[in-house]
Amino acid sequence: MVLAVLALALCLFFALWYAISPQHVWRTFYAWRYRDRDANEPSETTYFLQRIGGIVGSIFAIIGIIVIITLALDGQAKEYERRKQLEGQQLQVHTVGHFPEA
Repeated sequence: MVLAVLALALCLFFALWYAISPQHVWRTFYAWRYRDRDANEPSETTYFLQRIGGIVGSIFAIIGIIVIITLALDGQAKEYERRKQLEGQQLQVHTVGHFPEA
């Protein structure tokens, strides 16, 4: 669970980075490939679509984190109830054996 949440947090970071500043992402990861960076910079439409993708990715990452945490907490609650029920059954078994037989 922790690994999945960390992976989604990393995805959220990059998605937010794309949503906030796609130009900076391009300069960081892609501009080094070109000798003339300004001539090969993407258009405003490309940056706009990257922003949309970043927003959508951020929403999916947030939903994923919430779902994973909710499922984990629900699983822990069910495990707690199951253990509580088993302890109750064990207590009943132990107390029945202590009564003298008539």
